[in-house]
Amino acid sequence: QRRGGTARHDAVAWGYARGADSRGVDLIQNCEVTGFRIDAGACTGVETTRGVIGAKKVAVCVAGSSSRVMALAQSLRAKLRAQFEEALGRFDVLVMPTVPMPAHRLPEGPLTTADHQKLAFEMHDNNCATNLTGHPALSVPCGLVDGLPVGMLLIGRHLDDHLLLRVGHHFQERVFALPSPPDANMHKNHS
Repeated sequence: QRRGGTARHDAVAWGYARGADSRGVDLIQNCEVTGFRIDAGACTGVETTRGVIGAKKVAVCVAGSSSRVMALAQSLRAKLRAQFEEALGRFDVLVMPTVPMPAHRLPEGPLTTADHQKLAFEMHDNNCATNLTGHPALSVPCGLVDGLPVGMLLIGRHLDDHLLLRVGHHFQERVFALPSPPDANMHKNHS
């Protein structure tokens, strides 16, 4: 790589760092990650050479020792996978809410970047775990609260996708079929 590649990388990294800092992200330099803080099965922060840094969400953004930090993260992935496997050893399908809160109406008007990110990420606590473990998952509408849908997340054993589809289909046929939105027919006439 030509010498300018490093300079360009530094410009991008520091430009990102300045932008993140201006949006309230704390940047800590010369701080080695030594482990992850896990409480009740959830990652609540990172352990570092400068102490524990608590956080609702943890992302890996490191330079130099990324392979060691990712090895720590892979260890957490293995623990999470083992917990799912233990539960699926006792049950055919696990059921939980798709998101940890009731649905909210779409905001009116433009959002700040921070508000957009908050809305985008606050609802993924339950469903992103299967992205890490590789277990099949299916979200099925199971009711309405204040006219907005509530999702039921079905999780199955590896390669048991067909079972989830059968359970979801059975639920929608015999227990709850989500009604069409009130203005759905209006859109059909205009297309």
